[in-house]
Amino acid sequence: MSGAFSKGDLTLQVRWSEHEAVKPYARPFGVTVSHKESPVTGMIALNGRELVYFHAFQEALLALGGVLLPTSTVGNEETCQQAWLDAVSAACPVVHDLAIRPHSRFDHEEGRRFVFALTVPGHPHAIEVDHTQLLEYQELQCIIAHRTGRILRRPVVEDAPSLGATRLLWEEYCRSVLALPDPDEAMQEKWPWGGEGGDFTAI
Repeated sequence: MSGAFSKGDLTLQVRWSEHEAVKPYARPFGVTVSHKESPVTGMIALNGRELVYFHAFQEALLALGGVLLPTSTVGNEETCQQAWLDAVSAACPVVHDLAIRPHSRFDHEEGRRFVFALTVPGHPHAIEVDHTQLLEYQELQCIIAHRTGRILRRPVVEDAPSLGATRLLWEEYCRSVLALPDPDEAMQEKWPWGGEGGDFTAI
């Protein structure tokens, strides 16, 4: 899968490898970046976080290429992340909706916990995330990019006026597309330890 973005002095080409994406520490994106007024040119390999976050991209570019992209290329300090995400979205397939299905798994240290299978439009396989990853919109963007080569965009969430509003709007969206657990995995109706009311001392 590959795509490109070009605007002004910036040209961005993105290639994604499904074979590399399944490896935990892989960098499945081959990104070629060039800028007419700076020595930034060439290809680097990135993971999902390094592609989605402008600052993480700059870190990777510095570590792997020894150069930095001018921040002014994608906006000022307040707008550069959104502008960068717009550029990346122009070079990658974009998805706006997900289907989320919970299923439980037993962990010997934490007990039974739910994990969540995400169905991403255009991608043939579901991907799994845990509860903390699901509720962090930007982290989930990175995971979906890494695993599917696609960029999740929810404009209502991204245009929220505050971090608190962003979280509430994303939680509301997740609630609207989250399937109910299967009946045999549903929450118990009664306290499972002891008799009626439980064998504990109320405080």
